[in-house]
Amino acid sequence: MENHTKKEYKLMDDMYEVDDLEQEEKWKKILKKAKTKSIFRNLGISLLVFLLLFLVGNHVNNWLIDEMRQEQELATEAFNMISAPNKYLGSSSRFEEFFRGYTEVSTYKIIGGKVVPTELLKYSYGLTQDYRGDWTGSFSPAILSRSYTEDDAENVHYNELGQREMLFYYPFIKYDSYRNDLELLKDMDQDMLIEVALSLDGDYSIADIQEMFPTQLIAWYWVLDLDEAEEEQARAHLYIQETEEGNIEHQIPNRVRSEETAYGVKAYSENGEPYEEPLNSFRRNLEMGMKQDTRFTSEFKRVYQNTGLGQASSDDYECFGGLVVSGSVDELLPLLDHPHVVASTLGVTTRKY
Repeated sequence: MENHTKKEYKLMDDMYEVDDLEQEEKWKKILKKAKTKSIFRNLGISLLVFLLLFLVGNHVNNWLIDEMRQEQELATEAFNMISAPNKYLGSSSRFEEFFRGYTEVSTYKIIGGKVVPTELLKYSYGLTQDYRGDWTGSFSPAILSRSYTEDDAENVHYNELGQREMLFYYPFIKYDSYRNDLELLKDMDQDMLIEVALSLDGDYSIADIQEMFPTQLIAWYWVLDLDEAEEEQARAHLYIQETEEGNIEHQIPNRVRSEETAYGVKAYSENGEPYEEPLNSFRRNLEMGMKQDTRFTSEFKRVYQNTGLGQASSDDYECFGGLVVSGSVDELLPLLDHPHVVASTLGVTTRKY
């Protein structure tokens, strides 16, 4: 056996120690490299998962918003077609966010063949939709508010563009006073174009109204959409409010109908082309609106049920209490003494050129 000195043993121990250190450093490098690869691999997987979820989520978001937008869009268009006297939807702009969106639509009226811009319409849609957005309340001076009663009708109200509000008077109510804005035409310049809401003395069909008035002037037919109970509420009545201090009596005046809440049949399309069967267009839009799950659905159903127009197929159906006409001063002045007109209220006025 080979003999080793203490010095040789120490040298061998040092060599083994150095070798162990080298192995330890080598393993540290291997582990560090493996750890780095693992981190990058996990980051890569996370990034791919994120991108996949983003793409899928974005696709689902777009699909869902598009589905809800189309439903709300169809209902809004249909609702405009059964309401909004002589008012049409114009160009639109869409704004979309995460699982929600809203659309802004310009509106216009056709006055004696001239297009006149009116107020902007806005509606929202989506999972987190809120029809009023962050709305917490509202205020407007009386002159910009809607008219609801006979007392309100004594004063002219306007929208925010300064355009006059048209009103209708129910034929089943005897009012203390009626507006007669056709008288104002006598003082107007001859180059003015005007729209006027005419309230009639009874219930008429579209065919009756077309015989009573020049058809080229008719823009819209006002539908009487109230049932018996609603008609009673429209008449002047006493309302008793119950409070802790006792009952308080309120005398409610006769109601009138603002153009902002009235329903009716448009006489021509958004391009000013006369409808051959305007009543059928009204019925189709009622039926379309009832199929959509929107904030308008209950009103579509109420109007459909109360008027019976959903089942009507003839223009002889008598449920119209007024109309909107538009034209020049010379064309509308002859209506001043019309025997079936009990009230008239001006709407938008504009110059020919």
